[in-house]
Amino acid sequence: MRIQALGYAISVTALPSARAALPEFDPTDQYAREAQTFPRLGSEERARVANYGIEQGLRKSAVLFQRCQRSVDFFVVLEGSIEIVDLDRDGLPVVLTIHREGQFTGELDLFNDRQILVSGRTGMNSRVVRVKRADFRKMLSAEPDLGEIIMRALILRRVGLRVASGGRTIGRAGCAPIA
Repeated sequence: MRIQALGYAISVTALPSARAALPEFDPTDQYAREAQTFPRLGSEERARVANYGIEQGLRKSAVLFQRCQRSVDFFVVLEGSIEIVDLDRDGLPVVLTIHREGQFTGELDLFNDRQILVSGRTGMNSRVVRVKRADFRKMLSAEPDLGEIIMRALILRRVGLRVASGGRTIGRAGCAPIA
């Protein structure tokens, strides 16, 4: 195997200790594919999403959706952040990930009527685009390039939740609200 970086090529076969030090790539690891699991939409893409939703200013800790809700909306962060939260074994909130400028919320539950697995709240004063579910589906049909980015992310997030949980069922311990 050859590795090329900064204009230099190294043959890993010549360096067995270097080959052993290379991490195995796990395609189910959401962090190994972070750019696809949590992509950032550019300003032009965010403007296109805004055509299907409404812009909102929200204060820190505003709850956007609660675990066990059905039919939640899709959010794109324009400024600020959205924390995705689950409860630990003791029922205390744990931030699983933070969506920042250009990133979006969502999971495969946007396409069915199942209860959502996690909660979402703003991590600071934020500006978002909120897209209702019906408009979200219209957007995916009318904007296939955005649809591809979003669908890939939603699928990878579901896989990542299963792997990250270590066998624990995420979001099913009850429907207690986040603090």
